[in-house]
Amino acid sequence: MAFPRRRGLRRVAVIPAVAGLVLAAACSAGESEQAPGVSSQPCPGSAHPDRGCLYLGVLSDLADGPFSALGSSMNEGQLAFWNQVNESGGIGGYDIDITTHSRNTSLDPGRHRAGYAEIEPNVLALAMSFGTSQTIAMLNQMDADNMVSTAATQWSGWNYRSADRNLVLSAG
Repeated sequence: MAFPRRRGLRRVAVIPAVAGLVLAAACSAGESEQAPGVSSQPCPGSAHPDRGCLYLGVLSDLADGPFSALGSSMNEGQLAFWNQVNESGGIGGYDIDITTHSRNTSLDPGRHRAGYAEIEPNVLALAMSFGTSQTIAMLNQMDADNMVSTAATQWSGWNYRSADRNLVLSAG
């Protein structure tokens, strides 16, 4: 019966991180403007018309790359998690959407960078950047864009500020 406890621990760890993103967005945006990826309008298809929407991006091997089975499974897990968060009241008056700005990168570094460039102006953060070298290759641009991400990789370097510039939350 250790599994339910672990799932609860993950939830406890992720919710403050996202709540911090909401607060950071609120603090960095002026009163008349909202941060990218933050909308007072409901998420597409939301059952909660009284809530705004936080858009998080996903860059992963979702269909036709060498790790598509893993990338798709991880994405399905995130969808289930965020659906549960939304059903439980959302976060700070917002639901979370990770489908609108999800891109299949097939674990290809060029597609990863192109996908990032496409979604970056429209997301608050990246819910998942799948691939160690793909995410490392984007760190300069992420730093310039003030973008944070959860990395779906096993690299221990995400635990060190000197390696990830405090932009990547390890979630492997």
